[in-house]
Amino acid sequence: ELWLRADTVKAGGWQDPHFVLSGRTAIDRILQDILARRKLRSVYMPAYSCASMSDPFIRRGISPVYYEVYPAASWTYEIDPERNVDILYVNNYFGYDTTLDTRVIRRFKDRGTIILYDRTHSWLREEDPVLDLADYVFVSLRKWTALVTGAWVSVAGDGRSLKDCPYWEEKAWAMDAKRRYLEGDSSVVKPEFLSAFSAFNTHLSADYQDYAIDPLSYVLWQQTDSAAIRSRRRANAAILHETLASRLNLLPLRPSDCPLFVPVFFDSAEERDAMRRHLTAQQIYCPVHWPKPASVPERMAVTAFKGELSLICDQRYGPEDMYRIAETIKNK
Repeated sequence: ELWLRADTVKAGGWQDPHFVLSGRTAIDRILQDILARRKLRSVYMPAYSCASMSDPFIRRGISPVYYEVYPAASWTYEIDPERNVDILYVNNYFGYDTTLDTRVIRRFKDRGTIILYDRTHSWLREEDPVLDLADYVFVSLRKWTALVTGAWVSVAGDGRSLKDCPYWEEKAWAMDAKRRYLEGDSSVVKPEFLSAFSAFNTHLSADYQDYAIDPLSYVLWQQTDSAAIRSRRRANAAILHETLASRLNLLPLRPSDCPLFVPVFFDSAEERDAMRRHLTAQQIYCPVHWPKPASVPERMAVTAFKGELSLICDQRYGPEDMYRIAETIKNK
């Protein structure tokens, strides 16, 4: 059973300072570590991002400066390698070969810029040269697994203790209620668990600093088989690539890649949304990454924000599910 009360879970090391509530919590811990030694004024980060990536900087008075992102078969960035900034924020997209060129990263690092590597999307990629250049690394683990909360961060916090999150149980309850609902439990009221998910997200957006991963998620994480996750995701993604490459604009799937999702980029939001509605009608639920943050200039990352749809390929599914997704798309 997913749902367990906090007092039924043995601690077992879950207060390890490297395991925190969320990606936002991880970024904030990194910033605290840097600010203990020096002032920070600006961070250079990709325009194609979500509000959770920029919010920790903004809260601490650090101004985001954005570099352009062009999603395509040859994913490219428009970045000024001579830009004078305190932090260069580097991330990967969807687990494919989409990370900023290491030669560009090296130019910033050689000038003393702090390299912060958001490895959330590239957690299971092989051959990751950015790790050798990064000063700080974090991964939002809950994006890959059925954890209630959880992120890993390279900095331990230098004695800054983590707090127990007071609101994680509402999401644990919602996750379990959703599972029972999907299994046909007629006693579960859908609006109730949707409301609980919404309440958790509201809490997380407002209050995420210095919280630890919850004890249940830590136990589940210790039982996670990352090799099995990688194998299943690659196999699922390979089917989508083989069946849809001639129809959709897909990134190349290389041997070192491990997709978080299989991203598709349509020419317009209207076309993307029509495909999403078509899939939803067949009970295939594919997310969009992401709503455009208010801090990103309207002119930037237009293609990415308006055209992206993420095809699911995670370890909950098998080949038959991937073929059903492909056939549904072909029948549009």
